[in-house]
Amino acid sequence: MLVLAASPPAAAEPATKPGADTNPTIELVTMGASPALLHRWGHAALCVVYQGEPERDVCSNYGAAFTRSVAMLGLRFLRGTAKFKVILQSYANMIEMYRGEDRSIWTQRLPYTQAQVDHMVRRLENDLLEENRYYTYHHMWDNCATRLRDQIDRVSGGALRRGGDRTTGVTFRDLARRGLAGRPLLIAATTLGFGRGLDQNVTEWASMGHPDYLRSVVAKNLGAPPVQIYARKGKPLPKDPGYGHGYLLGLALLFGLAIVLTQRFHLGRARYERIAVISAAVTLTLVGTLLWLTAIISAMPELYLNEALLIFWPTDALLLKLKNHRLQVYLRLRIAGLAIVSALLAFGVLVQPLLTAVLIPMVTCLALSRLPLWPAKKAG
Repeated sequence: MLVLAASPPAAAEPATKPGADTNPTIELVTMGASPALLHRWGHAALCVVYQGEPERDVCSNYGAAFTRSVAMLGLRFLRGTAKFKVILQSYANMIEMYRGEDRSIWTQRLPYTQAQVDHMVRRLENDLLEENRYYTYHHMWDNCATRLRDQIDRVSGGALRRGGDRTTGVTFRDLARRGLAGRPLLIAATTLGFGRGLDQNVTEWASMGHPDYLRSVVAKNLGAPPVQIYARKGKPLPKDPGYGHGYLLGLALLFGLAIVLTQRFHLGRARYERIAVISAAVTLTLVGTLLWLTAIISAMPELYLNEALLIFWPTDALLLKLKNHRLQVYLRLRIAGLAIVSALLAFGVLVQPLLTAVLIPMVTCLALSRLPLWPAKKAG
């Protein structure tokens, strides 16, 4: 599985909170990616800037995880109960933190009237109250960027919502994969682990859950051009994510060829044939068990409505137990089911990019269905 947002550590909060007594302005600050996994999708914050008084400049950062335990955060993400909170940071300290992570930074001064600035300041102050500062994080619908989008839209009189139902030509899966570019194993894992909810087209409104799109739409709809104040100096991050199909196809061929070669051409002893079968069966069982367990414990539709559940079954552990006729019945059942899934994928009834993944159990089952599972013991 995969987590789709940045989560910077909480910083000590400055004593000065947003205020409207010296005609401040509002800035949207967006940050690019860094190699760290949790930073690969960018980040954003809203800042109150006091002209001529930089020591008073403060930022509301909605991306602080409630727990510092990555394991606990992952479990809560699966359950749909991951808690994030708003923290207040000084403008200078926040910029220095993200510069230290070598992440490109853009600022956009929002063209607000003084009344709108005062309105935004009140809204930010309200979100910093103890009873309001915590929220249940969702990687698509409620994250560090959607919170800012909603604030900006309300204060702007719906300026971001206008035309927001237009589609962008990308899916949520596309956005998720962009953050994993250069990590094909993780992309392959998310191809299997995340369900059909990620394959819906992203509207312009929903796209603003990604900081890059938020920056772009704010520039277009509010006339607030971004100004880059820091450019990443490190090695450029990969941009072409792919789907990880090469790894899935390689795994399918590895299992199928290992079984066929060891049995059909009698390469090695019988124990090597057993190793080939056991390797395939154990892998299929583990993948199936993990996917089904995730679907059972998760409260998130994009995890439990997963078409990969039709492909990977925990029951493939039976490949190690069944023999002869019973084995052949199970294999025919699996092959028939996989053929139906393939047809549904080909005709667009199923929408996840899983045609290559189908080959992993299919090749294994086809190899076993044509050959005896265990060599017959010689009499005497």
